[in-house]
Amino acid sequence: MIQTIDKTGRQIAERIRLERDARGWSLAQLAERAGVSKATISKIEREEVSPTVALLN
Repeated sequence: MIQTIDKTGRQIAERIRLERDARGWSLAQLAERAGVSKATISKIEREEVSPTVALLN
């Protein structure tokens, strides 16, 4: 079960990074659009924290 959670977190982080890059957005631009801090986006992309369901929505 833990491996599944770790894999999912990794996939989410990678997808956020890929989507941000595809749109040409900086961390600051995505953070502003998402209503969170740049540090939060950075931590999510580095898999240091998991995004909430509300944030992903």
